[in-house]
Amino acid sequence: MSQATITDSIEKTLEAYFVAQFKPAVSMPVAYPNMDLDTDALNAWARFRVIWTSQTREVITGSVSSGQRQKGMVAVQVFVQRGTGPGIARRVCDHIMTLFNEVKVPISSADKIVFQNPWSLEVQGSGENEGHWYQRNVYAPFEHLSCA
Repeated sequence: MSQATITDSIEKTLEAYFVAQFKPAVSMPVAYPNMDLDTDALNAWARFRVIWTSQTREVITGSVSSGQRQKGMVAVQVFVQRGTGPGIARRVCDHIMTLFNEVKVPISSADKIVFQNPWSLEVQGSGENEGHWYQRNVYAPFEHLSCA
């Protein structure tokens, strides 16, 4: 399987995991890659992305087996209308962080995605309709481990 196909498969797996698990207390549509979302009439929304932070490299995984390791990060941007206070965005980000905190997402019996501790931060001057939205981001670093 080509590296591009593996990367696409991982991204689809992570997106499906997020779709299934993301249940915020407020209505919040999510913009996924290559998808349009009209945010004009929304009070809150999020954007989901997978960011690759390293090239694939071969690793020794056990006695005589080897595999590959890739590092990446899930980034979820949370937007709420300015003037509503930071509490809504912070609670949604807390929910997102619980979805990824030290979680293992299986792809197959030989492949898995292992998340480390996610973090959240307030973003100032995002440029994305800056006067209209308050933004907080969640970053969830992961490793994809595949055993041959």
